[in-house]
Order: sequence, then structure tokens, then C-alpha cells
Amino acid sequence: GVEGRALAEILREEGRVQVEAWGRRHVLLLFSLADGAWSIPRVRQAFSVLLSRPLVAKPRAGVVGYEPRPGRPVLTPREAFMAPHRWVPLDAAAGEIAAQALVPYPPGIPLCWPGELIGKDLVAYLRELQAWGHAIQGLTDEGEVAVVGE
Repeated sequence: GVEGRALAEILREEGRVQVEAWGRRHVLLLFSLADGAWSIPRVRQAFSVLLSRPLVAKPRAGVVGYEPRPGRPVLTPREAFMAPHRWVPLDAAAGEIAAQALVPYPPGIPLCWPGELIGKDLVAYLRELQAWGHAIQGLTDEGEVAVVGE
């Protein structure tokens, strides 16, 4: 009942456990060579504390669990990448051809490749992911995306 980002924050702040990555419904913990036998009991203790108290899930509206349809290829990725491009606000990008990949992290899987047509559903989904705290590679800090054309 707790969204992955919220669980990651609780584990970090209250359990001193660093989460490698999180998604809407999961967290990913990694053990490395820097960890020792002390790491596993600490993680187990952090989860025991979490499970011993009521956690309040914060419901969020939106398209959670929805994946937009793949974009329709208009150009090859190379053609799009090499073509002149301009930067437009994400909300104005629907109907344009992507000049760069759009990749939310987590999970780090591209949702749009260069040369694909950017659809309204993709724009809405990327906005939803941003609201959940995902970083979007291919989107500037100002919220602009590279599209083909001058």
C-alpha cells in the first residue's frame, strides 16, 4: 500500500538503508563488496520496523500503470538525430518528431526514440511520471524536448 518512492524515503531516513532504485510499486536494494555481514540484519530490522507500524498510503490520481503506445517511426533514429532540431515545451511536443530519446528513470527504459512521433498520451504519461518524481532524460530543466525541424 506504499508507493516505491515513499518507501525508499522511509528506508533511507528511518532505517539508514540506501535504495538503489524505485518504481511505483517496488524498491531495489543492492548489496556490494562494501557491505558486510552486518548489512542484512540492518535491512531486515528496517523492514521489521516498517511492518510493525501502520503506513499510510497516499493515493495519487492519474495514469498509474498505464504505458503509452509506442510512437510511430517517421524517420530512422540516425536521420532524426542528425537533422536540425529545435527545443519546444513538452506540452507543445505532441505531433512533433522526437530528435532525442525520452527516457524516464527509474526504470531507464526509453519510451520514445529519435524519429518517432510524439503522441499526446506520451506527453501525459511523462507528466505523470514527473509528478511521481521520476527524472526524464531528454527533457531539459526548463521542460523542453528536442524535436526535428528548424
